[in-house]
Amino acid sequence: MEKDNKTDKMSAPENGMSLDYSEELIQKDLEMADRYCQQQDFMAAIALLTQLLKQHPTADALLRKRASIFLGLGLTQEAAQDLDSLQEMTLDDLITRINLYIQNQETSQAFEVLRKRNEENPNSKAEYLLISQLHASQKDYKSALDILQKGMDQIPTFPEAYKERGRIRMLLHDSQGAMDDLKKALEQDPGLLDNLNGTLSNQ
Repeated sequence: MEKDNKTDKMSAPENGMSLDYSEELIQKDLEMADRYCQQQDFMAAIALLTQLLKQHPTADALLRKRASIFLGLGLTQEAAQDLDSLQEMTLDDLITRINLYIQNQETSQAFEVLRKRNEENPNSKAEYLLISQLHASQKDYKSALDILQKGMDQIPTFPEAYKERGRIRMLLHDSQGAMDDLKKALEQDPGLLDNLNGTLSNQ
């Protein structure tokens, strides 16, 4: 059998990021972008990250950094595009993205994203809380309470939901119900009551 004269090449990784772009190199590039930002040269930081993303389009750390710079400059549409391009969205990313939907008066899209994530991850607490807070921000307290109850039915130990329901009941002047929920939250997690504020930006 004749040997193929073609040079064997290692195929590119499925995530689109070159094999030699290590976490150490990513960190160095992020530090360079930070230096530009410290010098108030945000356009240079964006240009650097944009060039790097052409080579490594699925490097979440670069996308996340550029999104944060866009946000600082008030470029919400560009920030949203970067967040939507992330391979894996953290809770902080999700909260930021939902707040951008709210700021852009795209509440229906926010609900759609959260409901889809909730269906895919029914044991994830974050989606129940964010959907509830989004309903509450629109003063749809019944829907806010309903989704929290759904979460508590699904997840037996869910002190954050009791805390949030207590907060909503305080808004509804249901002092006794609020106290009952806050006591339940405290029983499940004594450190949870340090901050009774919601998560979304317009509450």
